[in-house]
Amino acid sequence: MSDTPSIGSFALPHAESPEASWSHKALDLVKEGLLHGQARHAPHRVVVTHVWGHCPRCKHRIDVLQTHQPGTAVRDAVEGGRGVPRSGVSGRPDGTEVFTVAVACSCPPNGHPGAPPKGGCGASFRVQVPFMNQEGS
Repeated sequence: MSDTPSIGSFALPHAESPEASWSHKALDLVKEGLLHGQARHAPHRVVVTHVWGHCPRCKHRIDVLQTHQPGTAVRDAVEGGRGVPRSGVSGRPDGTEVFTVAVACSCPPNGHPGAPPKGGCGASFRVQVPFMNQEGS
């Protein structure tokens, strides 16, 4: 009847999905308070991100903690660079610094027929997460 899975749908088969459509749906979930994230600066110019809430495809709960090693985007954020980021760091009109992070669904391995042992429904998406420990604030 519907192509959209119900919340917690275990009948939805695993399928590698393009991230663009799921990124838009992830933004909707952020606005609805169903998907959350934060970034923080760690020692040695590392950025740590945490994204939790509901997957935009299957609606199962996800909890993804990632460490991002120094690179152009991370270096620019830590050193106050304001160039166009190649991957992660940018700013919002209100001055909030955000990190754009790629996330893959990480729901339980038994959640979807055909899922790999690591789990997930196959959706990958990008979401902007605010920094929690901005320098100078």
